[in-house]
Amino acid sequence: MNKSISNFLALARWIAALAVLVTHAGELIQISDIMVAPHGPGVYAWWFLAGFSHQAVLAFFVMSGFLIGGDLLRRLDRPDPFLKQYIIDRFSRIYIVMVPALALGFVVDSIGRRIFPDSGIYDGAFFDGVFNPINILWTLLQQQNIWAPQAGTNGPLWSLACEVWYYITFPLLLAPLSRAYSTGFRLAAFACGGLSVVVMSIPESFFLFGYGVWTLGALVRVAPRPLIKSTWLSLGVFLATAALMRLGARGPL
Repeated sequence: MNKSISNFLALARWIAALAVLVTHAGELIQISDIMVAPHGPGVYAWWFLAGFSHQAVLAFFVMSGFLIGGDLLRRLDRPDPFLKQYIIDRFSRIYIVMVPALALGFVVDSIGRRIFPDSGIYDGAFFDGVFNPINILWTLLQQQNIWAPQAGTNGPLWSLACEVWYYITFPLLLAPLSRAYSTGFRLAAFACGGLSVVVMSIPESFFLFGYGVWTLGALVRVAPRPLIKSTWLSLGVFLATAALMRLGARGPL
């Protein structure tokens, strides 16, 4: 990967992370009457900028597909096996950070619920059943907000569950196209990948839609040429589309 693409991805990740941070910070500032009462320009500017977290998460999915899925697509024509090292790389990168994060979240939630039992913070319907310790095990198995509730207040980990299953199933689904393994192994891998996707798609969740977005990112990595050659035109189309979606979306959408 050349330096310009690497720098672009680093900048895109930073902007997407900032968008998520701004949105969550904006939840502390309630503007419930934004649509029915007059406000100053600053309030409207903040309201507009604090609403791009979901688009930012989609951008993360695209970049993840580009980096992980795209790299897998480029390995298919190589005769050397790659799954073992791929699995070690992916799972070590995830669980080295995830395990201490879950432990810290459990400690903070336990202290918060003990010190602020009457605050109402932990009594919302959103938190029903999430403080059961068994949810930590389900989260380690990447089932949060798919087949099981989240673990405590670690709600944003839903996106990691989706991505981990993309990491697992994508190379399995691609196995028939690889030259590195026997025919029997490739067919068995494909069957396991397909079954896993079906099982993960049964509950109502973001999994299947996110998989489509992630896969598009992977396909971009091997596309012969960009659909739009001009970088600035691409950026303009992206910003205009994001702004129109922000202004046009209402309610559950």
